[in-house]
Formats: sequence, C-alpha cells, structure tokens
Amino acid sequence: MTIFEIFMINSLFILFPILIYIIYNAYSDAPKTKKGYALELALFTSIYMLIRFGILFKRSYPVLLLSIPLLIGFLNGKIKTNIIISIVTIIFLYKTFNVNLYLLIVEYISYFICYFICKKKNNFNSFSNAFILIRIFFITSNIIIYSNFESIYNLLFSISFSAFMYAFISHLIIYLYNKASSIIDYHSTLNELKREKEIHASLFKLTHEVKNPLAVCKGYFDMMDESNSDKDKYLKIIKDSIDRTLNIMDDFLSFTKIKCNMEDVDILLILNDVKDELEPLLTMKNIKVEFDIPDDEVYVDGDYTRLKEVLMNIYKNSIESLKDNPFIKMKASLTNKNIIIKIIDNGIGMDSYTLESMDKNFFTTKENGTGLGVPFSKEIIRMHGGSLTYKSKLNKGTTAIINLPIKSNMV
Repeated sequence: MTIFEIFMINSLFILFPILIYIIYNAYSDAPKTKKGYALELALFTSIYMLIRFGILFKRSYPVLLLSIPLLIGFLNGKIKTNIIISIVTIIFLYKTFNVNLYLLIVEYISYFICYFICKKKNNFNSFSNAFILIRIFFITSNIIIYSNFESIYNLLFSISFSAFMYAFISHLIIYLYNKASSIIDYHSTLNELKREKEIHASLFKLTHEVKNPLAVCKGYFDMMDESNSDKDKYLKIIKDSIDRTLNIMDDFLSFTKIKCNMEDVDILLILNDVKDELEPLLTMKNIKVEFDIPDDEVYVDGDYTRLKEVLMNIYKNSIESLKDNPFIKMKASLTNKNIIIKIIDNGIGMDSYTLESMDKNFFTTKENGTGLGVPFSKEIIRMHGGSLTYKSKLNKGTTAIINLPIKSNMV
C-alpha cells in the first residue's frame, strides 16, 4: 500500500463522522446546544477511528492527520473539546511511538496560542493556514529527529511529500466541511425566510379579515341615532361582527392554518343573514340589489362563521368595484347534490391577466389591498368540499360562483 493510499484511507476516518454530523445538522430541528454536542461527538469519533483503525506511517511522524479534528474544533470554537483531544493525542503519541513529550506539549500549546491570537485580532481567515504551517513545522522536526535516511534526497523527499499531502488533505477536508456548513446555513436561512413569509402572510390575512367586520360596525354606528327605530337590529349586527372579529383574532394568534368547525348548517339561512346584514348598507349607498334565494331549508356540512366571512368578502369586493348604476344580485339554485350561489355585479370587471392571477397570494389591483382575500376565501370553500370560481370581463362586471355539496338526506 502506497503512502498516498494510506493518506486517503485515514482521511475517510475523519470525514465519515463529520459527514454524519453534517447530515444530522441538515435534517435535525434540535437546538444549537444539542447540535454542538453532535459536533463534539463527531470530533471524538474521528480521533478514536484514527487511533484505533488508522494505518500508521513507519518512516515519518505517525498518524499525521490526527490534528485535523483539532483544527475543525478550533474553527467551531470548541476549546474545551480541543483540550481533551489534545491530551488524548499527546498521550497516544507518547505512549505508542515514544514521541518526545516536551515537543508534543510545545506543538499543541502552539495551536492554542495561535487560536487566541487570531481571535483577539478577529482574523480567523488566516487561522487555518497558520495552524497547518505549525503542523508542517513539527512534522518536519519529527521526521528529522526520528527517521533514519540513507541520503539527503530521501529525507527531503519524505519531508516534502508528507508536508504536501498533509497540507492538501487538510485544506480539502476543511474546504468540504466549510462548503457543507455553508449549504446548511443557506438551507436554514431559507427555512427562516419561509417561516417569516408565512408569518407575514398570516398577519396580512389577519389585517384583511378584521377590517371587514370592523367596517360593518362603523357603517352601522354611522347610521344609528337615538331616534332610530332599528337600533336594536343594528346593535345585534354589530355584536355579531365583533364576535366574528374575535374569532378571526383567535385563529391568527397561533399563525396556524384556518380551521373550520363543521356542523349541519342551513346554507340558505346564512344567505338570508347576509342579506339582512348588508341590505341597509347597500340601500344607503344607492346600490340596486336583488336577492333570489329559495325559501327551503338546505343543509351543508359547514362552518356558519367561515361561510359568512366568504360571502361578506365577496360582497365587499363587488361593492368596491361598482361605478355607474351600481347593481348586485345574489342568486342561489339547487342541483341533486350541490347548491350553486352566484354573486353578480356590474362593476369594472377584470381582464384575463387579473382573473388568472387573483388566486396568488399578495396579488392585488387595489392601492391598499393585501391580495389575500380571494385565496383566503377559496381556502375556506375548499375545506367545505366545494369550489369558488370567478367569471369576469373588463368593464362588464364580475360573477363569483360558489359550489357547495349539500346533505341530500336533509334537503
């Protein structure tokens, strides 16, 4: 077996535990403290494998690569771990190969001095090179002291080859380790950005959904006065809107996916409640309204509050799109298995690009819009086993179509 092959085999004993640590670090959600323990375990394992299974050099300073785990430990600030590694390595080399104890102590103390000097100057970029140069110096010293060469040529060749191979493999292992660490850091950063984006999306949704019931409350407060005979009716609507706001706040405080509390609800009752709640406001804004809702009871497996939120959101968008001769119509029709609800307006409508893009989070054509109302509504309808689609033409109005499965045995 050539010296080159021996170097490569010993390198694997270092890389294997480090590779296991990198894989663990990439896929584990453990806190940094536990990941630090995993690195320490990997370093100790590398030292153990080199000592226990490493192929030793006969003609030069034995187990030249023993210092590489020490270098990785320094680069990660593992000082206490490196003290233990240094003591173990010194004892091993002294007991097994009778290497000069004082020379070993000076060598390993030099590593620590170099580390603290670079740390004080905040210059860790040059630490690896300085560490490798110190190691090469002591490799050379030990080859000269402990090797018996017949010619100066063989001595110089042994020193040059050992120094080159050690420097090459050290730089290679450190390069691979740093690259892997950079990839893991990049992956972690992406996960943090993704999480941050989800939080921002949740906050935008919260803002968007809270604005609707608060706007209803404000509208009815503006309409109320002491002589208004409908004051009790308005107060009930305001109370319902406040309750809906509190439900929305509860959902988004934990930044989790919207949940629906499914039960048997009369979908036509929800439509009539929306009609009663919105009709006075629409009338006040001189918007012509038409409600075509059957008088039957039609039950769906759904969440009353969530379905009402969707309908209110669609109406709000329709109202904001209206220009001349404003008109909104709600129509509900039944099939054998579904109820189809259409909300039709004669507003400004949408072009094909807007119609295709409105499903995307944050896409909006409004100056102060969040671009989350439509995705939020579609998510709720999907959770009810239905669909929400839009038909629209620019300057010719928009139709929102809700298709929900009904409970046939309760129709």
